[in-house]
Amino acid sequence: SLLFREIAGPIILFIISFKYFNKKISFSYDKKELKEMFLFVFKMLFSRGSEIIYLKAPSIIISNISGTTTLGLISQMLYLAQLPAVALGPIANKVSYVFYSNNKNNENLQNNGRNIISILLLIMTLPFFIICYFYSYELLNILWGEKWVNGANYLQQLSVFILIYPIFMNFRTFLYSKLKNELVT
Repeated sequence: SLLFREIAGPIILFIISFKYFNKKISFSYDKKELKEMFLFVFKMLFSRGSEIIYLKAPSIIISNISGTTTLGLISQMLYLAQLPAVALGPIANKVSYVFYSNNKNNENLQNNGRNIISILLLIMTLPFFIICYFYSYELLNILWGEKWVNGANYLQQLSVFILIYPIFMNFRTFLYSKLKNELVT
């Protein structure tokens, strides 16, 4: 179904554009351009497919080995662990991208800025890490009640993710600003 979703969208858009727009498609392409377009689409399809497998394979393995209850607990705890990074997303993505883009020619300033932003993100997520690591049972009991307390162990293990994920987002933005998309992929 994931593969169908990736392929169906472009096909439906092609059919709609072919039927409802006045400009007709001419099939007189330069062979070199056509080959380049095909290679680009093929690379993107492989990249997107591997990303989907990377994101969904752990869920399939966990549900087959430990059951859907464990998968639900882990998914919910991962969601909770991502909340600080989502809240800090404007700093890790938007502010840092503008900084990196405006200082493209000064690599020393970019590296110093990356380090300062990473330290700032680390300091801002440290309280969430401490709460989730040391008080995961109490936090889950307050947030969602007694039936979610079984996920406290998973939240405690995923609390390290609270520290790492914003720094990863900052580093990913740094690489995007340097046009190193393939490294990110």
